[in-house]
Amino acid sequence: MRLVTSVFTAAAALGLLSASPAAAQKGDRTRLMPEEIATKPEVTNAYDAIRSFRPNFLRVRARGDASASSSSNSYGTANANPEPALYIDETRFDRLDELKNLPVSALTEIKMLTESEASVRFGPGHPYGVIMVTTNRRK
Repeated sequence: MRLVTSVFTAAAALGLLSASPAAAQKGDRTRLMPEEIATKPEVTNAYDAIRSFRPNFLRVRARGDASASSSSNSYGTANANPEPALYIDETRFDRLDELKNLPVSALTEIKMLTESEASVRFGPGHPYGVIMVTTNRRK
């Protein structure tokens, strides 16, 4: 019995056990959850939530090659203003401004995918990664 108690005590001390899912997500900088957004009631839409809590989601990562500035998106058009692609409930949207029309009350999760993660999930054409939003409207 002492061994079991010691294992749980050690796991809790290392942060391996958490009291809530929100606590478990707190260290994950690739996700933004409604529980965290709720700590700032003045944030009313998904864009402001990202800007307030995960501004790095909106920053373009350098690709390390000259093709980054003239890259094409998955629709085959040149991306003059490079930014991450946006998927809301698995549907691609052309502009991040769509996030401004999405109230925080509709959010289940916002996640940032790297270029390689996005390519695995959605196929090629995501040189700056993906902001993936899941809403509670998704059935």
